[in-house]
Amino acid sequence: MKRTIIKIPDPILWKKAEPVGSILAYHHELAAEMLSLVSSHLAIGIAAPQIGESVRMIYVKWGMEWILLINPEIVKDSPEQFVAFESCLSLPDGSKYEVARPKITKVRGMELDGRFRALKGRDLGSSLLCHEIDHLNGVLINMIGLHVRGEQ
Repeated sequence: MKRTIIKIPDPILWKKAEPVGSILAYHHELAAEMLSLVSSHLAIGIAAPQIGESVRMIYVKWGMEWILLINPEIVKDSPEQFVAFESCLSLPDGSKYEVARPKITKVRGMELDGRFRALKGRDLGSSLLCHEIDHLNGVLINMIGLHVRGEQ
């Protein structure tokens, strides 16, 4: 199936994504499509809901490597904040928004082979991890003073 990036106001973007149980061939195919789309848009991260699948999977560009995390969760973040300017593939205008994020965020998730992997992001790395996990929770941009989200 040839997918495209889902844009607002599509309701899937406001929905909390479902956890992945057993990793199936479908998840491998979805991961390949996510990587193809995020690469073709020259972005650094994507979440499955952004291509129309309400499952808890994200891809992030981590240094020179693309990392897929299934059922990612934030296991620790710092109380110290970092202000970043974020954009989003699901917003039509390509604008950047000022967002306060934890300075350091540690995330744990599963890879396609079932092994667990932890990532620790600082500053922009933290912003990237938090942004993609926000997508899995139905939040697009968690701007300072304003949440861009749908009807609850």
